[in-house]
Amino acid sequence: IAVVDFRIGDREITRWVSDFPEVTRDFVNADEHDPMAGHPLNEPDPAIDATYQPERPTPRLRFVAGPPSEVGLLALIGEEDGTARAVPVRVGERTPLDEGLTFVVTTYSPTSRAESRPQIVPPSMRDKDARTNYAMAKVEIEVGGRTESRWLIYNHYAFPDETYAYGGRFRFAPERIRLADGREVEVLFSRQRKLLPDPIILEDFNLITHIGGFTGSVSSIRDWESRLRFVTEDGLSEPVYIRTNAPAQHAGQRYFQAMWDPPDPPRFAGDIGTAGLNFTGVGVGNRDGVVTQLAGCALATLGMIYAFYFKPVIKRRRRENVLRELEAKGVLPRAANPADADEDGSPMRERDAVGAASGA
Repeated sequence: IAVVDFRIGDREITRWVSDFPEVTRDFVNADEHDPMAGHPLNEPDPAIDATYQPERPTPRLRFVAGPPSEVGLLALIGEEDGTARAVPVRVGERTPLDEGLTFVVTTYSPTSRAESRPQIVPPSMRDKDARTNYAMAKVEIEVGGRTESRWLIYNHYAFPDETYAYGGRFRFAPERIRLADGREVEVLFSRQRKLLPDPIILEDFNLITHIGGFTGSVSSIRDWESRLRFVTEDGLSEPVYIRTNAPAQHAGQRYFQAMWDPPDPPRFAGDIGTAGLNFTGVGVGNRDGVVTQLAGCALATLGMIYAFYFKPVIKRRRRENVLRELEAKGVLPRAANPADADEDGSPMRERDAVGAASGA
């Protein structure tokens, strides 16, 4: 449909011209531009002849390559009747595609292959928050005497299929590899998936906000709350509520609120966006080893108290005992005046004691 405004004298007509002439209509008044407003559609004014001709689609183009001596580089150009014609292509020469339309192949490398691989980034240019986002792993599969190798990018979650990626919000990029025997395998670099002790059902998810409700800013949210039920052998469990800092325990595992589905505005032209609140992210963990961690913290605390408080006192007393023994043996003179001290505050007799002990 094309919307065209016409002005004839003091008349203004907005015509919706369709490629199907039977649905072409006029809107005489400016407030009737919206067909959803309930205004009747007027038949097109016979004084104006307007025809909508859809733009001719660009012919489909696909390149096919084969041995240079037999096939070389061909261009398969799609026709309107669904067939295709093969046209030999030479690098740097213009090849007709359609009326008034040509194309040029500027570079052709018959032996190269596109490959993704990690790159070393200088420390000054690294993203400190990257974590595992740019991690990659290389896999090699050997079948029939031929080895296929691929670099795989890291996926945070090993989804069963792309529908779980939720509109591209989560990365889901498995690599399909064709083996020498014709089979195809799909490989994904991610974390290992393990079954939970019991299936979980999300009954409700609530945003606990400050006064005024959710304004689109995270700062207006006070907490997140998920209401869960576990499917056990005896049926559904009682509702379990988890919040950000209030986990729940079930079958030896602890469940806590890890993430949520916020509203997602359109990210590019044509993207619909979402209103959010379609799912909740629940983290699963355990407290195995927490006693050992607490014991380690207590031991570290006791060690710091000993190193910073008791050890200096013990060293000072040992030094004083050594000085008294040297004075009793006559190696050192009696305690000097406290004013006779080095710049660092230690008595001069301590320095003399070191010399006397080394001489002895």
